[in-house]
Amino acid sequence: MMYDAYGRRENLPNGFSGSQGNVPASYLYDGAEAIQSSNASSATNYLREPGSGEMLMESQSEAGSPQVPLLDAAGSALAMVDSASGSIVSSYQ
Repeated sequence: MMYDAYGRRENLPNGFSGSQGNVPASYLYDGAEAIQSSNASSATNYLREPGSGEMLMESQSEAGSPQVPLLDAAGSALAMVDSASGSIVSSYQ
């Protein structure tokens, strides 16, 4: 991982951990919070709660419906859920 002077994730070159499918990823910030990550073929937008910075929704340019996080009691994301169908798109261990 590469970070800028403010401790935020920077552009990642091909093959580095965290790049999107081994394609360089770029990040757009609003202050300290990432609001978009993108590569040559897609972009992911993040809607965050003002103040806390908690992620409320994730929308990918190639996907149809926005995804919302399924959180545990501590506020940690357990999975991403398709907002239209309610099905789990990805889960985290």
